[in-house]
Amino acid sequence: MIYKYIDVLLKERQISKDHLNTILILIRMTLNYCVDNDLVAKNVCPGIGDIPKYPNIKKKKKRTALTISAQRKFLMFLDQDAYAQKHKNLLIFLLGTGCRISEAVGLTWNDCDFDTETISINHSMLKSINEKGTYVLEVSDTKSEASERTIPMISGVKEALLNERERTKLIQSATIGEYSDFVFKTCHGNPVRRDAVDKAINGIIERYNKKETAEAIQENRAPELLPHFSAHNLRHTFATRIYESEKDPNMIRDLLGHESVITSMDVYADTDIDRVKKTLQRSEENLIKTG
Repeated sequence: MIYKYIDVLLKERQISKDHLNTILILIRMTLNYCVDNDLVAKNVCPGIGDIPKYPNIKKKKKRTALTISAQRKFLMFLDQDAYAQKHKNLLIFLLGTGCRISEAVGLTWNDCDFDTETISINHSMLKSINEKGTYVLEVSDTKSEASERTIPMISGVKEALLNERERTKLIQSATIGEYSDFVFKTCHGNPVRRDAVDKAINGIIERYNKKETAEAIQENRAPELLPHFSAHNLRHTFATRIYESEKDPNMIRDLLGHESVITSMDVYADTDIDRVKKTLQRSEENLIKTG
């Protein structure tokens, strides 16, 4: 069970090695305390806390932003390919808000205010392990206090959300805990799984590159292929485009929901929502416009 928990921490919550090390040391100390006080016969996991013994731990790869050229090719293909169109609204939402994938798939319509054109990020959708040892979806608090935030709804994101509402209006949403009426859901009403989003992105990239390769051969030129990337790269791309337009680390920190500006790029200042909105509107051409 502990090893399954480690897998969830690494694969789903994507915590750092140092964070995991702290958790495992606390588990080991707890088990040793239980042994010392005759609460259990022995420490069943004496190796807990010894990080190198867990093969799933890998050094985090540095994620990179898409170039504007690659980003526009990707966005244009979302309109051209039938498979890509099914995922277009969610992908535009990710690119136009910089949300974590867990925040996006947990979004409900109550979080979207079309009158004030703002989006409230106040919870996340995660996978956990139940008492039977199987994976289940659960809604939890945001990653940190700073992660709870309000994001301006730029016009392209608003359009994507309205299109998604129209596309899924006949689908009854599942209820998870106290939450229902999820924005991004499957044909069965369940929230879209985060791994399914990355799978969809991979599928779109493969389809684009196959089409581009065939056209390049016909036109006797080198193909301009899309690089492989994940949903989190869209978050990084969002931050990069904003920084290119407005070099304000505090604004980016607040938009991304980071606790420290160091994480985003160390000043503690509130960001005015109207100023953020104007910046996003100025950046929209480089975020979700195709031309």
